[in-house]
Amino acid sequence: MVQLFSIVSKHRGVDFHRPHSEKIGHPEGIDVYLALFIKTNAIFYIYDKFHQVRPNSIVIFSPGTSFSYHNPEGDCINDYFRFHCSDPDFFKKLWIFF
Repeated sequence: MVQLFSIVSKHRGVDFHRPHSEKIGHPEGIDVYLALFIKTNAIFYIYDKFHQVRPNSIVIFSPGTSFSYHNPEGDCINDYFRFHCSDPDFFKKLWIFF
């Protein structure tokens, strides 16, 4: 059986830099999925729960997820893209659970 789905990127960035003192956050989440490729050490708070992330990690947020992050050691650098996915079970089929 062939299953078709689409992922449509709404916005993207490469080598996105934030200064050491600036926290990136969306306390109410965003209305689409967000994939981050983290290039520096980072500290994430997802629904106020602490997570330490190392360079070369990928973090994917589902719509509406509350989060913030920063690099306590210097600038925070990441690539990102925001996207819609037409198949609501796409991530579950890949064994990725939110």
